[in-house]
Amino acid sequence: MHVSLPFGPFKQAGTFDGQVIRVGETDDTVAVHLRQTDTIHTHLHASPEVARKLAQHVLGPTNHVHGTGTWFRNGNGTWELKSFKIADFELLSEEQLSEVVRNIRKTNGRQWNEVPDPVKLLIEHRRDDEEVQ
Repeated sequence: MHVSLPFGPFKQAGTFDGQVIRVGETDDTVAVHLRQTDTIHTHLHASPEVARKLAQHVLGPTNHVHGTGTWFRNGNGTWELKSFKIADFELLSEEQLSEVVRNIRKTNGRQWNEVPDPVKLLIEHRRDDEEVQ
């Protein structure tokens, strides 16, 4: 049996998706827990400012949080997240993909091949829709 040496810490930018289920102060940062189906991410924390904004969405829609994680590789070769500092987040749309495609086809479907950057256009449309709500 081959045993690897543990390595770390490694810091890497990343994201998590999940429903905010807890926001609570522990020290100079605020602990945030996200539920992603059957997994609860507990090693997340945010500044008080970001935490106040996230707290408005407790038990609400799915959030996409951005930040930097601190990881270690254990002796058995698996990676373990020690902490994740949330820098920012965005709410994910609850709209079904089929509905998004249907709406796109109604508005710009015939000229789709003429659009130089369709992904950029989709993102802009989604942001416009979110601002209207």
